[in-house]
Amino acid sequence: MWISIRLKNQIDIGWMEIIMKLYVKLYFSSESISPLEIVKSIKELGFRPVVGDYDFMAEFETPEEYGVLVESLHETLAGTSTTYRLTTRPE
Repeated sequence: MWISIRLKNQIDIGWMEIIMKLYVKLYFSSESISPLEIVKSIKELGFRPVVGDYDFMAEFETPEEYGVLVESLHETLAGTSTTYRLTTRPE
């Protein structure tokens, strides 16, 4: 049985594409490097600033993309005395 599903202005037949969102909440320390430097670095990774409960968001479709995002974020924040919390949700 073939199913047509419309998601994100695309028509996919036979399978469903799910776009996931990775949200990041940052916790700065007075011992950390400048928060503006950290924001710039995270934006360069492809994360977008958001308003509300989280500070940044990035979209991904596969576990591999998720792994790349998380690993690059971790490497970027290592040694900055900045901690973070991740939340993943479907779009």
